[in-house]
Amino acid sequence: MIPSRIKTYGTYLQLAALLAVIYSLHAYNYLLFHSSAELLSVVVAFAIFIMAWNARDYFDNKILFFVAMAMLPLAVIDTLHTFSFKGMGVFENITANMPTQLWLIGRYFFAASLLAAPFVADKIKKKSHIFYGVLGALVLVLFLFFYSNLFPDAYVEGQGLTQFKIYSEYVIILALGGALYGFHLKRDRFDREVYRYIVLAIVSAIISDFMFTLYFAVTDEFNLLGHLFKIVTFFFLYAGVIEINLMQPYRLMFKELHDLNIAKNEFLSIASHQLKNPLSIILLSADIMKTDTSFSTGFPEYHRYTSDMSHAVLRMKKIIDDLLNVAKIELGIAEVKEEPIDPASLIRETIAELERLAADKNLSIVNDVEGMRLPPLKSDRQLLGIVFENIVGNAIKYSKPGGRIEIGVEDMPTFTITVRDFGYGIPTSQQSKILKQHVRGDNVAISNEGTGLGLYMAKKIADKINVGISFESEENEGTLFRLEFK
Repeated sequence: MIPSRIKTYGTYLQLAALLAVIYSLHAYNYLLFHSSAELLSVVVAFAIFIMAWNARDYFDNKILFFVAMAMLPLAVIDTLHTFSFKGMGVFENITANMPTQLWLIGRYFFAASLLAAPFVADKIKKKSHIFYGVLGALVLVLFLFFYSNLFPDAYVEGQGLTQFKIYSEYVIILALGGALYGFHLKRDRFDREVYRYIVLAIVSAIISDFMFTLYFAVTDEFNLLGHLFKIVTFFFLYAGVIEINLMQPYRLMFKELHDLNIAKNEFLSIASHQLKNPLSIILLSADIMKTDTSFSTGFPEYHRYTSDMSHAVLRMKKIIDDLLNVAKIELGIAEVKEEPIDPASLIRETIAELERLAADKNLSIVNDVEGMRLPPLKSDRQLLGIVFENIVGNAIKYSKPGGRIEIGVEDMPTFTITVRDFGYGIPTSQQSKILKQHVRGDNVAISNEGTGLGLYMAKKIADKINVGISFESEENEGTLFRLEFK
């Protein structure tokens, strides 16, 4: 039990031990404490940058890579802050103002980088551009600091922190709060533990900056706490950005394998569902050929039956090709190919494909757009065809015999194709789940027709081609599906 707990909380035990060592230095000599705390943060920042840059070809998460690149200018600025501290003897004739100004510059750099990362990183095409961008920003900031008097005083001897210093810390805290929100929005881009460490790092940074709004002397307890929480910040950054992403790559590898396995299973389920209808037609035609005596006398029906079989086989081949495209999209190795599409032609072709299934239930498909001039659409023709065919096919399956299906269009607020049936409808309690895998309404679940995959597949593909799917339904009254083109 005890060894297990130590292993589980090992990271936090290491942090506690490190803080205890650094704190003990404060009791002996403040300058030694300050130098050790700052240089420890500098070393960690340099380590994050160097390891991420050298592993850039394998660093797929641009957001974390952006954060790692920002560690270089931060490490340089914090090094200057450390060596400019009173008593270090590196810079001559300086007061506590210069290191405090450099501290603020570093914190501004840190907060701005974390704030920008979730919103900007993915828009930068090349990783090298991120590096050159932060390097250029560093050179510009240092040039302005040492060769101009633009930066206001942050500390006045005998008076303490200036209003500029205090308000700057609050601005930095607000920026870090924005960064916390940005990472929350992109949390699905990270391994769960990586995300937790990043959040802990930002929260620690907020506490650290708040401590630095309270101190009067550079050696008091608030300054001490501020530096300790800064160490905590970099500890968690290292754990999240480097230790898990690079030193423990198998975590992400297994996550990707899990995602691939899910995509494979979904593909197999979808493929088996889509192959069901064409195979049913083949089997039906084959049964008729076996029992109909007209085959032996050369009646024309023979050619119609064999034509149906050939058509079904060709349709099956087309579906397989389409589903392979879907699988490639799911796995991120294929792109959606947009092209101009005539919606009236798409509707006619779909109706022609499904007329026989509708006839078997004595259903009529009413094409309300016949003869209308519709605006062209821009989408992937094959994938959109799968979506629309599944919506219409679903309406056929769950319509009552002898009913009708109406296909129309709406143009407000955007162009929308509608498919209305007057069948069994969807129970209100299940409408929020109906677009999920293997979900069918209780009022039709006892039927052998349908597997609950059609609408799920349609929704998955529609999301990929940026087509919205919505519906309105009332049990035993029917359902209206809408395909909205954004």
